Amino acid sequence: MEQHINFWDRLQAKVITPYFDNKLWEMTLESNSISKEKFETNLTNLDFFYPNLESSGLTKGGLSFLKDNFSSYRFKGENVWLDPDFGWVIPSPLKIFKYSFPYSEDPWDQMKRRPRTLKYLNKKSNTRVIEKGASFRFGWQNYYHFFMDGLTQLNALDAFDPKGEIPIILPDHYHKNRFAKDFFSKIFPNNREIIVQSSKEYLFVKKLYLLKEDILSCSLDQVIDQIRPSAKLVDDKKIFITRNSFSGRTIRNINEIMPILKDFGFEVVDCNEMGLLEQANLFSSASHVAGIHGAGLVNTIFKKGGNLKVLEIAPGLDFQPEHYKNICKKFGFEHRMIFGKNLDFQTNFILDPQELSNLLRDF
Repeated sequence: MEQHINFWDRLQAKVITPYFDNKLWEMTLESNSISKEKFETNLTNLDFFYPNLESSGLTKGGLSFLKDNFSSYRFKGENVWLDPDFGWVIPSPLKIFKYSFPYSEDPWDQMKRRPRTLKYLNKKSNTRVIEKGASFRFGWQNYYHFFMDGLTQLNALDAFDPKGEIPIILPDHYHKNRFAKDFFSKIFPNNREIIVQSSKEYLFVKKLYLLKEDILSCSLDQVIDQIRPSAKLVDDKKIFITRNSFSGRTIRNINEIMPILKDFGFEVVDCNEMGLLEQANLFSSASHVAGIHGAGLVNTIFKKGGNLKVLEIAPGLDFQPEHYKNICKKFGFEHRMIFGKNLDFQTNFILDPQELSNLLRDF
């Protein structure tokens, strides 16, 4: 369904955000109202996943971003504002706290959007006061970040606050994703209060906690054990993860590829059409998983403790992300990549049928 974007939305996106909001707000690393209770960078994990890292070849922002991936922290803010659009913590006027938005200095992405200034200036007309809470505003809209950031943050809170006395603060759109809705209705313990922040309201929080975990730490193992079925792992399925044509990054000659997948016994699935527990059950029984680079490949984590071969399909040679390569390295899975060619403007691509067939035969 085509979504209508009104004039004010276009004005915000095209003019106000880049030329006003993004220039007006200052990012800060410290504030009198925010105290650091814990900050650790796991250099052992960093060295394990990037043994040949040449820091001299990275920009300052690139190195900072990489270290953020392997950092865990806990901050406590007192009497701070919580931005409704992106979850920025505002300790003082026109200043945002860096660690309230994980990976805020991502050099491979555009600048993270700053708070909407006009909404901030008018915040007193729509503000709710909260005594205490832990902010989890990042990652709920994306299946990869849901696991790697959102759920590991919850695990960190459980370790810090095992009695469940601190409510969690979620954005009002969290339940619009089937996987998040499944988690909170079927898995999340009901002893911890959930505070839902509307996109139209600011929160003034008297005691606010910000937590983050090392992206590939043991917290991820604990998340998997919480979700994955307790049944014994089996190795009887070959799964190919397809992508919706509206998402971009799809195989343009898929009609040539489907017969090859069928010949090698692959079941084609669209993870967007499956519930969270359904995906956990399916991928815990996989022996082989192949798929285009995308969030569906995060389901390989449900094979933890078993044997798995993963074939990741990238649009082109200049696109070599390490998200799923590192997941495979963590859990001892075999990981290979194959690359497409002839990308279009939506990064859809052509995949060589013979190259795929040869690789699957060897795989």
